[in-house]
Amino acid sequence: QFLECGTGHGSLTLNIVRAIHSGNAYYDGEDDRSRGAILHSLDKKLKHLKVGMGNLKHFARGMYWPDVEFHLCENGLSEWLDGECASYYREVVGRGSPNGFLSGVFLDLPSPELHLSKLAQDLGVDCPIIVFVPSVMQIWDCLSKVKNEGIKLTLTKTYELMPGSGGGGMREWNLRKAIIRETGLEGMVIRPKVGVRVVGGGFIGVFKKLPNSSVVKEWKE
Repeated sequence: QFLECGTGHGSLTLNIVRAIHSGNAYYDGEDDRSRGAILHSLDKKLKHLKVGMGNLKHFARGMYWPDVEFHLCENGLSEWLDGECASYYREVVGRGSPNGFLSGVFLDLPSPELHLSKLAQDLGVDCPIIVFVPSVMQIWDCLSKVKNEGIKLTLTKTYELMPGSGGGGMREWNLRKAIIRETGLEGMVIRPKVGVRVVGGGFIGVFKKLPNSSVVKEWKE
């Protein structure tokens, strides 16, 4: 089970289902038990949801259409997590275990840090939460939330989306706390790992679920 928050025009939806489509090679179109992978795509606005659904349904003659379940959640992500659909898969897939039923989460919504704690409870060990945001400081907000509250996640990568011909590219960033030599005080390190020029285009943060037995080294506020 995969979760996408923010259907929009369905471009991210399409890229996700391309990756999971092979999991449904034996789906007969009727028996849900033969489905090996499902993407749950959520949006707060019916207009956006309809556009995303239409684009997916008409792409490649609808070959990816059976891979997705679309959900209108006017009250946001919590509405789905607390609803019947998530409860069903939580019991059937997760079987009530603490390991979680989600194999991956994609967040393209405001203030993603507010949802990390709850999502981590439903995420399988070593599975990713991928966050898409306009500013690198929003990735820092997510990391701070994880460290300040001891959420069982670790930030593995931070990328800057680089616009340009041919689709642009990505540049990795370094986000961490460090001791400043001159003062001996703790400060933030937020900078590109390669190059010095900053070009806007958005940022991606990749978090992964830690084992429930792990201890997250918390930051002091």
